[in-house]
Amino acid sequence: MRSFIGGITASLPEDCHFTVIKNGDRIGIVGVVKSSALDGHDVELICAITEAAQGNHFAHEACAAVIGWAVETRAWRRILACVSDRNPASRAVVERLGFRKVQRRFMRDEDVFERSLEAQPELSRAARQVR
Repeated sequence: MRSFIGGITASLPEDCHFTVIKNGDRIGIVGVVKSSALDGHDVELICAITEAAQGNHFAHEACAAVIGWAVETRAWRRILACVSDRNPASRAVVERLGFRKVQRRFMRDEDVFERSLEAQPELSRAARQVR
């Protein structure tokens, strides 16, 4: 996993980003950023994979690793994901990762999903592989 996600980090707890790498090529970015959704005290999962690398489950794998890392940091109690109506692939990823829809943001044409960051052994293993 270390060869898959290389670290480009900022200080906790606001923002932290990782570069997604496959076969030595940068294929995306994944991480958490301070979120203005809901009560404004959370972080939001972000992920962007190059068009050429999409459809290969890289987003799911990278997001699972970041969630596992976030569980281990114990800096936050939950993580959000804001998903546009125009992005059904991202909606499928967050749903497979166990997020649940909690709010509709009509002005942005997106839904807000949340996921607990209580310790979860399967995600902690993924985070250990990132190190």
